Amino acid sequence: MTVIMYPKGADGMTAKETNDLHLGKNQKKDDGNGHGKSDRHEGNLYTKTAYLYDADSRDLVKDDIPFYLEYARQTRGKILELACGTGRVTIPLAQQGHWIMGLDLSDTMLEIAREKTALLPSTPDTLHMTTGDMTTFELDHRFALVIIPVRGFQALLDK
Repeated sequence: MTVIMYPKGADGMTAKETNDLHLGKNQKKDDGNGHGKSDRHEGNLYTKTAYLYDADSRDLVKDDIPFYLEYARQTRGKILELACGTGRVTIPLAQQGHWIMGLDLSDTMLEIAREKTALLPSTPDTLHMTTGDMTTFELDHRFALVIIPVRGFQALLDK
């Protein structure tokens, strides 16, 4: 018998559990106004727990932001962040003047990102967010830089 142990993330879920909940179960459709509509929410891990996402204060979820800011400064051009969540990286990039599109599977996560943006002294006009599945999306933009910070890549696992 083989036992495979998966480490749990800050959300209490393993990468495999996150993958099982995310992959192909929540296809979004654009309503024509840049806002996605969810076909199904019941399988989306963050529908009921998105408010907990920003509670993780480990260095892991903070220390990479300067890296993305510097890389974006060097790249120059439109940026796409896949699995942007609550805007942890998206918002600081926009605040630095970078044109950025954040794409996330969870409407709930994006709602929190928009709430956080609304609390800023001024909302960057370079910030754009939309709902979509990072495995099957189409956007009418070309990007100089595409990023997937922290654990977003884990949602792409199929085994």
